[in-house]
Amino acid sequence: MAGHHLRESFFIFIFLISSVKTQESEQLTDMEAIKDALLAGYPLKYFADYTKCARTPVVTIPGVDIEEPSDYGTTIDSFRGLRDVTGAVVQLTFTTTEVVDFPGIPEHVIVYSTIQAFPDGRVTSTTQYIERDGLMEVGNSINNCALNDGSNGEGVFIYKNTFLNPVRLTTYEDIESSFIDGYSIRYMAVFTKCGEFNTGFDTLGGGLIPLYYLKRGEKIIASIAKFYNSPFALNQYVVDTFKVDIWKNMTMQVALSAISVDDFSQRYTDEVYNCPLIVQTQPPPAVVFRMAPRT
Repeated sequence: MAGHHLRESFFIFIFLISSVKTQESEQLTDMEAIKDALLAGYPLKYFADYTKCARTPVVTIPGVDIEEPSDYGTTIDSFRGLRDVTGAVVQLTFTTTEVVDFPGIPEHVIVYSTIQAFPDGRVTSTTQYIERDGLMEVGNSINNCALNDGSNGEGVFIYKNTFLNPVRLTTYEDIESSFIDGYSIRYMAVFTKCGEFNTGFDTLGGGLIPLYYLKRGEKIIASIAKFYNSPFALNQYVVDTFKVDIWKNMTMQVALSAISVDDFSQRYTDEVYNCPLIVQTQPPPAVVFRMAPRT
């Protein structure tokens, strides 16, 4: 039954992709273009044909029926990145979390996928199937793929959504009014350029701001939470929280912390970055965008 639903969802996804990509999406064929699109505030779509990847079989406990789909697609609503000492991006990471009902398991299972993209076009998709009770992993799989460059026949496609264009907001009043007026808002920050940078795992990140509070005329408080397999918490599953405060003086503070899924205790000390949104002599390390209709 799970396989039937996955195949049905896949055909619906393919129909949607084929019906819109000529009108509102642009295929990105190298990592530099993907990085530039993310830093410019564009939302991305990801699609992978796993039959064109080097696949490991799904490893499961006996009696559990987990059928991995042949294809996978998602919207990239947030991203993490690593840079080397020259500033070049060496890895981009996207994660997705779903809750799925599988035969043979008495409760729904968390399906957690990590997609890592590298400058040479390699794309690794790791999927872990996790029981909620005790966060016990009941299955996992790895797909080693490559980015399709338009001619190489590889299985990973990444599209930039061009139906809406990101518009950089340069005053606090514009940012506040964009939230109030119902625009979709995204942010981007290069943490290494936001004041004192510690030894945090991520060097840049950003994405959609789905939840926010306003103290009008003073600050905007946004909250983003992602299920995550944290390297800082000895590869334990946590809820990564991104608290994004935008102040009237056009400073954005990003505080990253990890909370235990079991008891909501904090797993490691906050990483806090103070990022100016306006810099006179160079591009700012952080930007807030609103998504505006394409003209």
